[in-house]
Amino acid sequence: MTNKHTYIDRLIDDCKTAKQVAPTETKVSNDDITAFEGIENAIYIIEEIGGDADLTFKRFCKFKSQNTRPCPKPNHASKILYVGSSVGNLESRLEQHVGRNNNRSTSALNLSHWFQGQFRIT
Repeated sequence: MTNKHTYIDRLIDDCKTAKQVAPTETKVSNDDITAFEGIENAIYIIEEIGGDADLTFKRFCKFKSQNTRPCPKPNHASKILYVGSSVGNLESRLEQHVGRNNNRSTSALNLSHWFQGQFRIT
């Protein structure tokens, strides 16, 4: 029982710390992620700007059903397309999500293959 209590206490403390943290970099773009060069160990959010969340969700589900590239499991229509973390090279991970590489083994949004519109990465 003590281990669970300790785990919960640490989790609560980590959440309190996370609530006080502000993003270090925000970039609005469809293909330029160089602003994130050199950043490691990050939590990031990919968010649709404007657009129609329902239509975007339908496009994503259609792309995912084609099984051409590994993608995350569809959740529901939202302006938030993805929340993720990167341990190591953030720019490289974002390249996977944008879909500018030939990596077909790592799950990513692959936006260039189905997404139409603008997005923000925080």
